[in-house]
Amino acid sequence: MTASVPVRAVVGSRVSDTHGDEGKVSHLVQAESATRHALAKEWEIVGSFEDLDVSAEITPWKRPDLGPWLTERQGE
Repeated sequence: MTASVPVRAVVGSRVSDTHGDEGKVSHLVQAESATRHALAKEWEIVGSFEDLDVSAEITPWKRPDLGPWLTERQGE
């Protein structure tokens, strides 16, 4: 029987506009929801990110806070 490798997760949020109240889910709610999901799945949370005022048109790899987790920090 092989031992299972735990899923590692980086949780966080991305919001394109932190100004105004246009029915968007706040970055705090996004991060809390992602954390609850990871814990419910028994994933190991290895870090967090918060990309505020970042458009969804920016690929995840080029986002200021998430990008490094997908490139140079992926081994952590």
